[in-house]
Amino acid sequence: MSASAPVERVGVSIGGKYKIVRLMAEGGMGAVYEAVHVVVKRRFAVKFLRAELTQRRDALARFQREAAAAGALESENIAAVVDFGITDDGAPYIVMEYLVGCDLAQLLRNSGPLPVERATDIVFQACLGIQQAHAAGVIHRDLKPENLFVCRRSDGSDLVKIVDFGIAKFQASDAGAAVTKTGGIVGTPSYMSPEQARGGSAIDQCTDVYALGVILYELLSGHTPHPGDSYNAVIYHIATQPALALACEGRELPSNLIEIVHRAIAHDPAERPASAEEFSRQLAPLASRQIWPALTHDSDRPSPLDAVRAIEPSLADTPVSAPPRRGRPAILATGVALLAVLLAGGYIASRSGGPGVRTENTKTAANDAIVVPAAAAATFLTNSNKETANLPSTANSLPVTNSEPAPQQPPPGRTSPSRSSDIENETKRPLVTAGRPRGRPLPNEVAAQAPATAKPADPGGVHAAFDSRNPYE
Repeated sequence: MSASAPVERVGVSIGGKYKIVRLMAEGGMGAVYEAVHVVVKRRFAVKFLRAELTQRRDALARFQREAAAAGALESENIAAVVDFGITDDGAPYIVMEYLVGCDLAQLLRNSGPLPVERATDIVFQACLGIQQAHAAGVIHRDLKPENLFVCRRSDGSDLVKIVDFGIAKFQASDAGAAVTKTGGIVGTPSYMSPEQARGGSAIDQCTDVYALGVILYELLSGHTPHPGDSYNAVIYHIATQPALALACEGRELPSNLIEIVHRAIAHDPAERPASAEEFSRQLAPLASRQIWPALTHDSDRPSPLDAVRAIEPSLADTPVSAPPRRGRPAILATGVALLAVLLAGGYIASRSGGPGVRTENTKTAANDAIVVPAAAAATFLTNSNKETANLPSTANSLPVTNSEPAPQQPPPGRTSPSRSSDIENETKRPLVTAGRPRGRPLPNEVAAQAPATAKPADPGGVHAAFDSRNPYE
């Protein structure tokens, strides 16, 4: 595989951790890909140095400088660099956080000049990030709209990320001399400070402040402060002429904002804000964190799920769902449904003459008894006792109503229907009494009539009642 054919890297794993998903962009120094970590499935942006540049010492040093400069900085306004390595074919790469949004140049092309509040807020955030870099001794030296990436926070407001520290200079060391010698011009012409345009060696944090001032000028007006039809014409105007006055067609800018911008892009570095922090303080009263229209970016950008599918299709396509929880209401509802089934089955059994447990149906006009199989009823009552603690005795707790006249005593000379064989048969079919059946004595009357055959109370809480009459008489 040739490192000069960037598309061929798609589908290849590098460093044993990152699988390349797609090509995102190409530039003069290299190409940027979207990649997914093979274990944690998180997306990253991987930047490769072009193959033809790997043999050049200055290009390789610049690439390593970018990794070292950005990797040492921790700020929400600086794109994080998390890894660096070299592929098997000798191509160095940088792994960065994956950003969703668009760079500031694209936003400006799509939206035109921005509202004052949004423009100042974007540059204000860039000042905060650059201030962190300056505190670490790093000068960016190539700030421009293409190197400011605009994302969205969770609340919908803009979040600015500074990218590409490729030509950054370390103030604390002499390492920059090996990459960019005195007299060499570095940076993008329209955003160079006059000292950069002249190729001077006194490049410090005022150079970054100047570039931020030019960016704010362009966000408000739609054009840069130094015109020119060519690279050399722009460089000459920056080095020798003052900036054009800031003006916007169709709207009037606050006078204090115009003054702040012109101080930032002053020809003399001593007239500019002394630091990015001071510049941010001047912009703070004008900046406003608001929710702006949705950012425009590539419509064919795959979603996080698409990126995961590129690594492990089966993992992305398998739905994961938690089993439903069954609480007490669901269990009780199931019990009620089961009881209804048992009662219906018992009614059918009673019509067919099968044995069962008698219970009073007070809503039936003929007061017919509904018969439930004894074993099923006993099982349901046992399970109900487990679900609901301390159930009272069914025979003792349910109200007994008796609006009927007491049964008449048999006439003299007629034998009593109570026979020991009948009582014995009835004891084999325990009654769960919900009320007094028509024409039958109460349980205490049964106990008085047949004290020798009555059984003690059921220890499970259900008391058996025995009828001394012949049910088939």
